[in-house]
Amino acid sequence: FLYRAQTPGTATGDNGTVRMGTSSAPQPDGTLFVLPSHGGRVTISEDDYLEGGPDLVAEIAASSAALDLGPRMDLYRRTGVCE
Repeated sequence: FLYRAQTPGTATGDNGTVRMGTSSAPQPDGTLFVLPSHGGRVTISEDDYLEGGPDLVAEIAASSAALDLGPRMDLYRRTGVCE
């Protein structure tokens, strides 16, 4: 929240679906992305989904560690998630 408040051109989301390719649409616990108008890579589709790799993804991996540290981490790396 504080980063977003102090950094123009950023937006955050909570449990939103992010389209990352044709068959991948994870729902990270938290996301932060730079808006396209400020040079960001994520776009917002006509039906209001994020598309592409956000700048930061947060996963709370208490019960889903195998998924979060395996296939999802690989997906995030492939789509250029920075953090």
